[in-house]
Amino acid sequence: NVMPGTSITITDEPTLLAAAKSRDQRALIYVDNHSGVPIFLAIGQGSSGVTTTNGRRLDSGERIMIYNTQTDSEATGALYGIVATGTASVLVTEGN
Repeated sequence: NVMPGTSITITDEPTLLAAAKSRDQRALIYVDNHSGVPIFLAIGQGSSGVTTTNGRRLDSGERIMIYNTQTDSEATGALYGIVATGTASVLVTEGN
C-alpha cells in the first residue's frame, strides 16, 4: 500500500520528513524535490543532526526512493531534510 504523498516545506533547520516506523509499517520512502534548490537528507540514528555537509544531496527535480531489503532496514528510521538557505518544497510518499 502506498500512502498519498505529503507536501513538506524544508527550512535551514533540520526538518522531519518522515517519522521512524517499524519494518511492517513502512517498506519505502519516496522523496521528490520539486523545489528550485538542492536539499540534503539523512535517515536513521542521528538524522536530526543533518547538515548541508553530512546530508545526501538531492538536486532540484531529482527523486530518491529509500527502501527496506532483508539485510538493510534503512527506511525504518526517521528521515530529516535541510536546505542551505531559504526553503524548499518536497513531496514525501511512504509505502508498505
